[in-house]
Amino acid sequence: GENIEKLIGRSVLTILNKYLDLKAQIVIDDIFTIKGKEELVIAQVSMYNPDNNLIQKKLVGSVYVNNDISLAIAKACLKAINRKICMYI
Repeated sequence: GENIEKLIGRSVLTILNKYLDLKAQIVIDDIFTIKGKEELVIAQVSMYNPDNNLIQKKLVGSVYVNNDISLAIAKACLKAINRKICMYI
């Protein structure tokens, strides 16, 4: 099945798709965790045109974990779309 990191990311984006009147569908492509000096989460997100199901944009967001992986994943997803979402609201 789906790993927990991707499930958390998909849940965040599902809420945004449901409650915001976007002209695009936002989906999670992948969640990466990089462990170096500090742990980092990277969210890879795509925006699709719901009419023809073509990708409009591929976006990436990243955040330091700081002891809460779930919160870091949610923030990384939001950071990925924060600049583009204003164009669709």
